[in-house]
Amino acid sequence: MGYSAKTRCEQVSPRFQEAYDKGTLNYMTNGTWKGQNGKDKPVICAASVLGGDCETLLFTSAPKREAIASERGFPGSGNERRLPQTVRFQC
Repeated sequence: MGYSAKTRCEQVSPRFQEAYDKGTLNYMTNGTWKGQNGKDKPVICAASVLGGDCETLLFTSAPKREAIASERGFPGSGNERRLPQTVRFQC
C-alpha cells in the first residue's frame, strides 16, 4: 500500500517549494527519472519553459496515471497550462 496523504504531502511540498525557489515551477510536465535501482520511473516534474525538459522532480507517477495526466494538460496534449505563481507550499 502507498503513503498516506499527509506523508505524501510532507514529501512533495518541499519539492514544489524548491522548484519555485529555483524558478523552474512555471510548467508541469511528465518524463522519466532514474530510480535508486537504476531503472527509469515515470515522474511529474517542473519545467521553466513551455515544452521544456524535466528540471525539478515533483513526484513519481504510476504509468497509467502519467497517461491520464498527459491527456489533461501536459506537453504533447495540446492543453499546456502555465502554473500560477504560489510562494509557499505546505501541508
